Amino acid sequence: MKALRRIAAQSLHKAPPVEALDREDVRTQTVLGIDVSARRGLDLVVLDVGRQLAADPVRILADTVAGQLEDTLKRLAPSVIAIDAPSQWGIAGPTRSAELSLRRRGLSCYSTPSDPSRRSHPFYAWVLVGLAVHEAADRAGFPVYDGHGPVAGRTLEVFPHAAAVALRGMRPPPGWRRTASGKRAWRLAALAAAGVVDHRLRSQDQIDAALAAVTASAALAGAVDVLGDPVDGVIVVPRQGASHWARNAQKCRSEAQIR
Repeated sequence: MKALRRIAAQSLHKAPPVEALDREDVRTQTVLGIDVSARRGLDLVVLDVGRQLAADPVRILADTVAGQLEDTLKRLAPSVIAIDAPSQWGIAGPTRSAELSLRRRGLSCYSTPSDPSRRSHPFYAWVLVGLAVHEAADRAGFPVYDGHGPVAGRTLEVFPHAAAVALRGMRPPPGWRRTASGKRAWRLAALAAAGVVDHRLRSQDQIDAALAAVTASAALAGAVDVLGDPVDGVIVVPRQGASHWARNAQKCRSEAQIR
């Protein structure tokens, strides 16, 4: 656990810069964001270079991932795929280094444990679906991004909540998740800040898929941070200044002390 914390503390500083595409290449790019749910299935959102929806959102049922997703990815042929789900299980302790890095930024997230006995718990069904999504993407020619080299032609593990906080430059207000409409409204405002406004983004899953796609778009431009270590999987988040994340983490600590 101490080793993972050390990696998490150092990962942001040691991660190599993401390589941006040449301007001529970017003009023809699309990016794909995928939100994962064990119960509702997958929601896919494709954005063009101007961060506009290039097609209607797509829904794929979780039990058809193996047979349908690979062909869908080949047909859509995006430059980058961003998936809101872990790319692998942890390798030591209860959480991964990338997840520890998120928490150091004041962003709570679910843990991906290393203990095989915990993986059969119903809560982790969405992780199993997410792993199947990553495997389908790999078969379609999009291997998982490990923090090194160009992001084009790769699959990124992303976290829509981190993207929304980065895009808005602030954490959501207390109680924002008490209603589904409040959560949707806050994240829709984050999308609007990135230039994504489209009435077809109706559900929370579609909104999160769009935030994943925005992260992929930022990655193509080299405007992301890579958290964690390739050993147990990296998470890609839109870049914000160090002072922003420091304030965010300090605010979380202060709120925890008040509670």
